[in-house]
Parts: sequence; structure tokens; C-alpha cells
Amino acid sequence: MKKSTTWGTFMIIFVSTIFISASSTNAWKHGPYKRFVIKNYRGKDILCSTYIVRKGDRLWHILRLKGCLARDDFPRFFKILKRLNPQIHRLDRIYPGQRIIIPLKDLSGDRFFDNTKAKTITIPILPDIFYFQYEVSPGDTVVKILARQYGVPATKITHEDLENFKRVNPDMRDINAIYPHQRIRIPVPIPSKLYPVIASSPKADVADERTAQSVRSREDLKGDSSEVEPWSVPLVSRVISAAGGTLVKSGIYYFPFTTDQDRVLHLSKFPVIEWKDGSRFLISAGGHLSQETEKAIRLFWKSMSVIRIDRNSPPKDLLDAVFSNRKIVPDKARELLLDNGIKVRLGGDWILKEDVPRPKSLENKEGDQRKYTCITLIDRPEERTPPSICRYLSEQDIRVIDILVGEDVQDGDVHTIEDRINGPEIPVKSLYTSDQRAFVNQFLHEMGFSYAEDVPISFSYEGFEVNTFTNFLRTPDGTDMLVDFETLFGDAKTQIEASNLKVLTIRHDDGPLEIAKHILHAINIPYKEDPVFLVAKREVSRNISITIPCLLILYPPQSHTLLTNASFSRNLYHFLKEKRIRVLKMDEY
Repeated sequence: MKKSTTWGTFMIIFVSTIFISASSTNAWKHGPYKRFVIKNYRGKDILCSTYIVRKGDRLWHILRLKGCLARDDFPRFFKILKRLNPQIHRLDRIYPGQRIIIPLKDLSGDRFFDNTKAKTITIPILPDIFYFQYEVSPGDTVVKILARQYGVPATKITHEDLENFKRVNPDMRDINAIYPHQRIRIPVPIPSKLYPVIASSPKADVADERTAQSVRSREDLKGDSSEVEPWSVPLVSRVISAAGGTLVKSGIYYFPFTTDQDRVLHLSKFPVIEWKDGSRFLISAGGHLSQETEKAIRLFWKSMSVIRIDRNSPPKDLLDAVFSNRKIVPDKARELLLDNGIKVRLGGDWILKEDVPRPKSLENKEGDQRKYTCITLIDRPEERTPPSICRYLSEQDIRVIDILVGEDVQDGDVHTIEDRINGPEIPVKSLYTSDQRAFVNQFLHEMGFSYAEDVPISFSYEGFEVNTFTNFLRTPDGTDMLVDFETLFGDAKTQIEASNLKVLTIRHDDGPLEIAKHILHAINIPYKEDPVFLVAKREVSRNISITIPCLLILYPPQSHTLLTNASFSRNLYHFLKEKRIRVLKMDEY
């Protein structure tokens, strides 16, 4: 068996447990199975288990009970634990529902693991996998507690059940001497009677990928795929994985039921999608899923939805059905207002929304916090969303995922960038707006126009020769113009314009944006108010657009200028720079 060489690679194996002492051989009549993962740590394969934190759990208590590594080499175990769980920054702060990967056993040199033909590996029993915590109530006895938890009469509690109870409570000298509020461990009886178990060959998924239909373009996902099931197309697994799910499409689940016969779920016929929040989707594609089997499944998977599609449905229909059950964002709700008046409209194949708990400091404020995921299938690398926009939207809790569709799709073709940019700061020129004259002077010089202040002029007015000072502007086409700040009175402006010299008047109550628009209009420079930018080179319906409150000045022709009073993220500045747009920032001081 080839060992994994990266942290991202893992392999599913199915482990049967044995008991340390012969006296416990009959306690668990049907060998329990649990799915484990193997992680690579410094070239060695480590058997690991996933643990979901419960209310009241303490990490040190969980770790003390887990596996051979914790007992034999705790310092090394602790280092591996931190490496496997980078999301845990402080080990004294864990919360219910959190998923923790626990290293159990170093498999290096293990004779079972080295046997390439073996499909299972045997390890010593891990007690905490098979019990749960219980707080004793007044009037409780061990027999009453077990009967209530197992759903059977007290007369059905056997000697083996009591021995199992003693085994998971080794510190309890007398099981008849329990007291209210005491915390005890309740063993899970025969696992095949309580929990679904799964058995499969680790190589099954590899065969599926090798024989699956090839998808060359996004349009192929919509076409006829009658030769194979829609979930067998490799790209379907990739899209679901990018959205935070895992498609399990091989193996068998055994679900205990009220009768002695387990209910069987063949994953090749009824694949299951497992989501990070613990919910599951069961895909029923024309196969017969009996009511008894569905009932048995729902006993264990409380948060399960059944997605019913035709077995010959194209893969796109399957993905549409999956995401329609994952809080997909309707079209009317895809426009988001971000900081500084910037608007983003999300476009793609699937837009998903996830509600996020608000920080305690904001609990009493209106509104809620949401995270969005925007998934788009693209046919060419040129259609990807620019990295600067991916980073910018990531800062706004919007995750952008572009998946390249093609025959030779590689892992790197799932395109999402969420880290902050490390490049140099982009210089942004500030224009000070507290003084009209200073603003006009700065603006015109930054635009590259010839402008001079306090130029002496003379003109005839009612038979008199008038001498005064004004401001002189020469436009890009060579036309001369005067810029007046309401210093010309009466018919003076008319007299000057009669001599074929145009006068632009700036009124005292004009704001900086109004002044800029007056100037641009007077000298015939085109501009757009609050322009909309399509961020990627693809059709509008599947594109992300950003609306920025500003004037986009279409000058000079080779590059443009954006005049705004909004503050931008570095990543948005980089996006504008990539489009050859420079930014002039208006500041009051």
C-alpha cells in the first residue's frame, strides 16, 4: 500500500477492534467498525480519529483517553495534535460541535499496515469511542440507567452489560453506590445495534474516477450522461468538495433497526454527501429506497435530506439539486452593500449563504453576519476571477471558487485565493477638498492639464478698460478657458465670452465631485458616475460585478482615472491598477 506523502492526502480504512483481555471477548458480539484516517507526520503514517466536542468537554480529558500515542509518548503526541489541528489556537478553548483530529497510533512498521493485501488493521480498543458521559439523577441505579438508555426493560440488562459498565468506569469500586450529580460513563452496547457501520475497499473511489465520464467543458455537464451515474463524473466530487462537502460513493453502510437484521445502504446506488456542519444528503436516483431503510437511517442521521433525481440526469442537474438544499442565494439577494458604499453583485453557477454567529460585542445590534460562497465552473484559465478580487472579497466574508472544467483537471484548478496580498503598497494621490481653489489646482494638474492661477487679463466693460486677475486653463484640444470663482460680476462674464474666451464658473456651494463634473463637461472629457466593473472575462450572468461610488474619468485614452472619497482595501487598489486605472482620493484635510 502506497503511503501518503502530503498532509492533504488521506485514506479511509476500516478498523475492527479487539479486546486486551480474553474475558472481554464476548462483550461486543459483533466486531464494531469505525472509519479512521491516516495522516502523514514527518514521513510516518499516523492513525487518527475524528472527535466532535460535546458540551462540558475539556481537551486534556479527551486526550488522556485517546490511543497509544497519548499514553506512550505524550510530548510527541501533543506536537502531532497541534500540527493536525491548526484551527485550534488555544487548547484551553474548545466549543461544542468543534471537530478535532486525534492522533491514535504510529503505524510505522505495523505488520497489518505493511501487508498491502490487508483491508483492515487491528488496534487495541479505544474506550471513549464506546461510551458517553452521564450525570446521575436522584433515584437512579446502574440497572435503571442502562435500561433507560438502551430502551429495554430492566430485566433485559445482562451480566455482560454490567461488566461493560465496570470496564469503562475502572475507578468505581462499587457500582451499587452511585449518588446524584455523579458523572459516570455509560457503555454503548453492541455497536452493530446502535451505530451504522461502513465497510468498503479504499481503492473503490480510484476505480470510479478512472472509469467515469470525461467532462471537457461546462456545457458537457448539462448534456446526456446516461452511460454513467451523474455522481461518477469526477468534477461533481470536486464541486461538492469545494463547497465544503464530501461525496461518499462507494462502500456499504449497515444501519441497525428494530429487528435483528440491519438495513443496508449501498453507496454506489445511494451516494451520501457529508457536510462539515454534520448534515448529510442522501442521493436517490431512481433506485428503490424502502421506507424501513429510510426510517432506520433517520434514527442515526437526524440532519439528513433525501435528494431525488433521475438516474440519467446530467451532472449539472444533480449539482443544482444539491445546492438548492444548501441555502442558495436567490437572484434578488445577490447584491451586497459593503463598506464605504461599495456594492457587489455575486454571479456564478451557485451562490451559497452560511449564517455565522455574531461576536458577543455585537449581540445586541440589529442584523446578522453571513458568509457567502460563490462557485463558478469555467472553461478557460482566462475566465478566472483575478486574485486581487478573490482576496478583497475574502476580507468581506465572500469566498470565490472558480473550478476549471476540462479533460486534464488537476487539484490546482480549483481556484480560490483568500490570503492577504503581500505586495508593496500602491501609492494613492490625495486631493484636499477643504479649499475650492486648491482642489481645482490639484485636480487639473493631476489630470495633466495646463492651469495657471491669478493671470492678469483686461477687457472692455461699458466703455471702460477693466484690468483684473483670473485663472487660465488650456484644454487638451488647445482651447483656452478662464476658471472663475464668482469674482466676475454683472455682465463681465458675457463681455469676456463675446471675445471667444469661454468662462467656467465655480460656485461657492459646489462640492468637489460637482466641481470635477463641471470641469470635465466644459472641456468635453467623458466620465462615468458610480461605474460597474465586471471582474472576470466571462458572461454577465456568471460574473461578479463591483460598483464603486466615484467618477471614472475616461482620460487619458490609454488609462483612466478614478476620483473618489471612499477608502479602499489594498486588494481593490491592486485590481484597479491591473485595469490601468489610477485612483485620486479626495480628503478633507
